[in-house]
Amino acid sequence: MFGGAPQGRQAWQQQNNAYGFRANVPQGPWSRKLHAYPPVFSQKDETQNIETGDKVLLPASCLQELSSRHIQYPMMFRIRTNINNPALARTSHCSVLEFDAEEGRVYMPTWMMDNLNIEQGSLVELTNTTLRKGTFVQFQPHRTKFTEIKNPRAVLERTMRNFSCLTVGDTIQIKFGNDVYKIDITEAKVNAENVDVVSIIETDIQVDFKEPKDFAAYEAKRKQKKDRKDRERKKRLEEDEKKLEESGLVAEMPTIGFGSYTNSKKDYFSNLSSSSQGYSLSGRQQSRSSSSTNSRASPQASRPSRSRGTPLGKQRGTPLGVKGSSLKRTSSQARTPGKKEEEVIGNMRYIYNVDQVTGNRELIRQLPLRKSASKVGYRLSDKQRVSSDS
Repeated sequence: MFGGAPQGRQAWQQQNNAYGFRANVPQGPWSRKLHAYPPVFSQKDETQNIETGDKVLLPASCLQELSSRHIQYPMMFRIRTNINNPALARTSHCSVLEFDAEEGRVYMPTWMMDNLNIEQGSLVELTNTTLRKGTFVQFQPHRTKFTEIKNPRAVLERTMRNFSCLTVGDTIQIKFGNDVYKIDITEAKVNAENVDVVSIIETDIQVDFKEPKDFAAYEAKRKQKKDRKDRERKKRLEEDEKKLEESGLVAEMPTIGFGSYTNSKKDYFSNLSSSSQGYSLSGRQQSRSSSSTNSRASPQASRPSRSRGTPLGKQRGTPLGVKGSSLKRTSSQARTPGKKEEEVIGNMRYIYNVDQVTGNRELIRQLPLRKSASKVGYRLSDKQRVSSDS
């Protein structure tokens, strides 16, 4: 009837051919030697996407070869230099952006060529590899200025969106504003296991920053700058204090130091209150005696009091209605005999006692004028009583 069905390897090959698969799939990882060039040598007008990430441009023939193999996506490659001298070989890792480069060439970021220490046209070997997803990465900035950015973690996270993998020992570049910051990858882990390279695609990674390389020099420079400013400030204060002392505007001012005062504020003001020397607004020094102090404290003692209504040019008397006036005679003082004089000003009548020896007048009574039935009137300019009958 019909022949028997094929057995073993022959049956497997026939089955795969029937579904369109090739049985002679190349074994082992894919590898290719290419000449490395920076992105500016490519035919692309926009090369910024290449410079800001870790992706390279490969020829179209590489895509055909990779398609015939069982590879893992996204495609990852190991880059190795000095193929003929393994002792000097350097290694890094990358991903692929597009397969549109010229045959025999690979276009890679400039910072990657600097890490590999190669020049344009150098021969490198790219090998397809599989990378594990990382859980921890430690970075070390070259300059402390990067840590002074408002949010360096956010800047780093935005830059890492253009990367697919990180290799320990590589130095990546981050552009922020007008500055370009270099950052080293110092450590990488996968579940607490230290590794040389990790994949950062679709994974949560804990990030840590190591002390910047120039931190010691940066701190020393900042301390030196701070000390110089402190010396300049101290010098200005000393010059100002010297000018004040020479001008005589202040005396015994507290010397201002850094961190402490030679004289406390309490001692300074207590010395002022007990000092016998003083300064006027003009800056001249004046001596303070007990008599001058008392005279300044009670200016009314040296000034004669002026009663309301006293004619100008006349002797001022004691204000009426004020008890304990400084001009009020005591019982022990006898009044000097003299004649009395009256003076009418307005609607007030003033009675004085005139000393016959000195001629000084002393006001003894002040009375309001009252209207009488005789229709006597007064005018402000009159000093004597005038009757309307006369």
